Amino acid sequence: MVDKGTSSVDAEIDAHVQETLATGLWGKTLISIAHILRTVIKCDRICIMHQGKIVELDSPREVWQLGDVSRGMCESNGVAAHMILDY
Repeated sequence: MVDKGTSSVDAEIDAHVQETLATGLWGKTLISIAHILRTVIKCDRICIMHQGKIVELDSPREVWQLGDVSRGMCESNGVAAHMILDY
């Protein structure tokens, strides 16, 4: 489990940590809690919660396309559709 593991690092270190997690834990389950969507946008599934309830749960692509909450969060964090990869 990673709970805001890169919240106080710059974008370069964040990218390095995310790559390390992706390659080092390939095939394993990783639960990552983050407020910055760039941190989790490459995950297989994203769960968006609001007031303790799940409001969106799907692949990053589906959450982007269908989700109102996550789309707004992405846009306010500078995450564009082309940044979301299909796995």
